[in-house]
Amino acid sequence: MSFLSDTPVNTSVSVSPSGEIVEGSSVTLTCSSNANPPVQNYTWFKINGAAVWEKGSGQSLTITEISSGDSGQYYCEAQNKHGAHNSTAVPLPVTDLPLGVKVTSTGSDEIILGYNVTLTCSTQSCSPTQTEFTWFKDGRPTYNTTSNTLRFNPVSYQDYGNYSCASKDNTSIQSPQITLDIKYAPKDTSVSVSPSGEIVEGSSVTLTCSSNANPPVQNYTWFKTNGAAVWEKGSGQSFTITNISPGDSGQYYCEAQNRIGAHNSTVTTLTIRGIVCEIKINIKNVLYSEQKSNKV
Repeated sequence: MSFLSDTPVNTSVSVSPSGEIVEGSSVTLTCSSNANPPVQNYTWFKINGAAVWEKGSGQSLTITEISSGDSGQYYCEAQNKHGAHNSTAVPLPVTDLPLGVKVTSTGSDEIILGYNVTLTCSTQSCSPTQTEFTWFKDGRPTYNTTSNTLRFNPVSYQDYGNYSCASKDNTSIQSPQITLDIKYAPKDTSVSVSPSGEIVEGSSVTLTCSSNANPPVQNYTWFKTNGAAVWEKGSGQSFTITNISPGDSGQYYCEAQNRIGAHNSTVTTLTIRGIVCEIKINIKNVLYSEQKSNKV
């Protein structure tokens, strides 16, 4: 028995999962076709108005964390060595999530330590003033309020986390999480000395500056003080003094800086021990010679 060879036919697209496609979910499109020999290549296309874009290849096309920008009509092309056939276009409407959290901060576009920050839970399906809400921090219900606003006056380190909201009547449908990433100037700035212990003239010493900051420290600057005088000695997180001498003795500190502000460490004292040379003179032979000459 022989089978006729032909181009692909009956090409179609199926969508999984079926039903409403909600923003943030994942959707898989699968292309099916009858062909002899079997389909060798599958290509995916998206139509939006008069524009057509190639979106990928393979029998399945998966869109993760789908958004409204992924809305449109999709079709696949099935191809074997005899030709190609397109499926009909399948509409892929994406529904915006009914809930969302908006962050506002007084005096800045960023969330800065000490500023007043407000989270607002917005909804498209009901009036926020007539709905009670539950707030979540890092996935756990928190805060004794049913208001659509959550206020931090002012915001502190402890408020850092991922926040979402839900209608109190249906907490299973939560808004996407939004991170309260609190920015702050450097703090806890300190200097460590390596190697530790006594510093001997001629050796090498490295001072390292550490600081806690968000965003991370951008610039480190080193200073030396001696009495009322202050000298800038260098930059970078580490400062190394090679072939150290007593003239390098003094008090050192570092300044850590990011775009929010700056912070100085306390001073660290470097005391350099000079090398002591012992000179021994052997005068035994000299004394012996003098005694011998006196006897003559």
